[in-house]
Amino acid sequence: MEIPALKLKSVETKKILCNDLPSQDLLRYFDECADKIHDVGRNGGKTLVHCVAGVSRSSSICIAYLVKYNSMSLREAYFYVKEKRCIIRPNIGFFKQLIQYEKVVRGSKFQSVKLVNTQVGPTPDVYAQEIKGKGGFTFMI
Repeated sequence: MEIPALKLKSVETKKILCNDLPSQDLLRYFDECADKIHDVGRNGGKTLVHCVAGVSRSSSICIAYLVKYNSMSLREAYFYVKEKRCIIRPNIGFFKQLIQYEKVVRGSKFQSVKLVNTQVGPTPDVYAQEIKGKGGFTFMI
């Protein structure tokens, strides 16, 4: 299900056609979106970033913005957005792209989130950290 484009005279919109699939290239939009969010804020405006569920695509864009313009590491940006919207969970493909993006923005040797091997395959260590902290079990789909 896709959300229809907003058409309001006082609101500028940018629609990115992107599926929530690990194979989807979202990385190519990180700079464009981060720059736009930054420009709008610098001019006193506000930005709403949304997708169908508000879990993977929109959170990835917000995290990329924070890495680029708020001098946050990927780890810091992830937990900052998670604190504001507790259900975020960028898919593994988007997280791999965020790891790449952090290296581009902060330097090729910088990597604050690492992929760890789990029973379900490579998983960002921030997800493993969340699972350990809760006790019980979690289904990872």
